[in-house]
Amino acid sequence: MKEILPILHTIGKIFRLFSVLSRVIAYFYTNKVMTMKDNERQLNNISEHKAAFITKIEGLSQRKLNSLVFFHNRYPVYNHNYEYKKIDKEDFIKYILRNKNYPEIEKSLKTMEEIFFIEEKYFKWLYGDLRAQFFILIYLRSLFNLEILNKNKIGNKDVTGYLYPPEYGDILVDEHGYVIKCIYELFDSYSIDHIFQDKNKKIKIMDHARLLWSDIYDQCTYTNWIETADDYQIKWLKKYLEDKGCYINGIRGISSTEHFHSVLLAALDFIDIESFGLENRKYKETDSKRKFIDRMKKSWNQKVHRDSGMVKKQYHLPLTKNTKDRLNKISIIEGLSDSAILERLINKEYELKYLNNNGNDRYDVKI
Repeated sequence: MKEILPILHTIGKIFRLFSVLSRVIAYFYTNKVMTMKDNERQLNNISEHKAAFITKIEGLSQRKLNSLVFFHNRYPVYNHNYEYKKIDKEDFIKYILRNKNYPEIEKSLKTMEEIFFIEEKYFKWLYGDLRAQFFILIYLRSLFNLEILNKNKIGNKDVTGYLYPPEYGDILVDEHGYVIKCIYELFDSYSIDHIFQDKNKKIKIMDHARLLWSDIYDQCTYTNWIETADDYQIKWLKKYLEDKGCYINGIRGISSTEHFHSVLLAALDFIDIESFGLENRKYKETDSKRKFIDRMKKSWNQKVHRDSGMVKKQYHLPLTKNTKDRLNKISIIEGLSDSAILERLINKEYELKYLNNNGNDRYDVKI
């Protein structure tokens, strides 16, 4: 019996150890299961969140999608080779699905919408008006360049501190006959020294541009004159403005007379606009602009007159003194010029003697 007691004691220890190990195993197993469930729930939450974000991307307009991709690639990581351009939505969604860092894209969208992106309502007044779109696009380009130049005047003049005005490419008239996409790109990628400009500044600029355009349109006196121009007059006006340095160059996609009307009108709208650049001044048409328009109209009228063959050539007729005196006396009495009197007398004589009853020439004389 004494020999069995140590064995029983050892067996008891083994059972107690087994009991402890069982509890430890059960504990770790339970925690493992809970952890796996927590991870599964987290994965489900992440998947649901990602799915919701993709749904939001699917609902973005093409303009906002372009802006998001441009903004995300330039801020905060500057990729200078990346340009604002049309992005394929399906390809971008595939990129999000493959990208584990998609929350950074979501963060970029949130930041862009809250701080930098101005909504479509600020552009609605431009819809359907190509003339206004041309004017605003050229005005904004000039304004942004002027802003850079003014900053350099009061800033550091060394090479590293100097800001260079942006270089703008050709203006593309889209398939619908408008350049609104160029205006979107200009606003949505508006940055100075790689710093995106905030939406409040953009809204203020757009409001000022809208009021400026309204004043110009209200005061101009050349709208109907340009809008009734035919192709022949358009070509002349284009050449005239080019010679004066006032035409808008670098426009591609013009495909109609109406497009040219809009370009010509916008070019005239922009004359003397520099003085209203960064200052919030009410527009008033300048005297120099009115004189320019008057000279242009007179030049066109002279062109039409010359082309009609009505321009009178100067002739010197050697008249005797007596005949000259009689001509002067007739001119005084009739209140007409010497040339008008001579023209009347010659035509009257010609009709009496050299035309038949049917009004045709009596004599076949080649001149």
